[in-house]
Amino acid sequence: MNDSYQQIDEIGLRLAEKRASVMVGAGFSRNLRQIASQNIQFPTWNELGIIFYKRLHGKPPEGNQFLDPMQIAEELEAAIGRPGLELLIRESIPDLQCAPSKLHERMMDLPWNDVFTTNYDTLLERAAEKTISRRYDIVVNQEDLIFSTSPRIIKLHGSFPSQRPLVATQEDYRRYPVDFALFVNTVQQSLVENLLVLVGFSGQDPNFLKWIGWIRDNYGKNAPLIYMIVCEKDGFSQAKLRFWSKQNIVPVNLALLVDDPVFLEDAFKKFFHRLEIYISKRNPFSWP
Repeated sequence: MNDSYQQIDEIGLRLAEKRASVMVGAGFSRNLRQIASQNIQFPTWNELGIIFYKRLHGKPPEGNQFLDPMQIAEELEAAIGRPGLELLIRESIPDLQCAPSKLHERMMDLPWNDVFTTNYDTLLERAAEKTISRRYDIVVNQEDLIFSTSPRIIKLHGSFPSQRPLVATQEDYRRYPVDFALFVNTVQQSLVENLLVLVGFSGQDPNFLKWIGWIRDNYGKNAPLIYMIVCEKDGFSQAKLRFWSKQNIVPVNLALLVDDPVFLEDAFKKFFHRLEIYISKRNPFSWP
């Protein structure tokens, strides 16, 4: 059997047992639904770094110049102030000009124990409003964790329209374990109790690298397995596979499920369909 199918079945098993949580990154927001034929696409973290660079220097970066979005955000904050930085982020991610897609709705209809997200947009919350099988508590402030019950949507890095700070700069990340200790503890507790699935992150995403670093710092070699959903037509280099293996990360390559991995939507449809079928077989009172 295709390794990806086996890995998806393992996720399905944990979901059926209500022992799986998901962390959603910026990549999954690109599955948004356009409103009124507008051609809008939310930026990835690296693309947001380019937006920061243009605002700071008045021109795009040259060639393959390496950009650290967190460092550029730090420099931009020094230049235009925190309100200016957060206004630019809001202008770059026109949240309410787009709507969640069917993929968002299928994601939220799965029996996750919790849904964590580093995204500022509200696509997941709006998709959750349309699910009929479950109701999510929305947590945008860590002090509200004590009053919340699973399943929850936990906004780890701030949220539109007004929950600030929006975690973006190097200093934000440096201070995060102290300033948002309750969020960090909640993710760590979820790792102890549940399988964690990462969706919408790339291996170079600074959000991904920071969270994996915090997990490694706390669990070391005893870190639990984490499943990362990716779509790589050409597979992965041995160096990257060794890197992920050291982090206890299992890549689930959706490109192996479809004939043409260019169409990421088709890959996610197969991913969700297999999970739904697996869960329905394990639980006769649940069906896709």
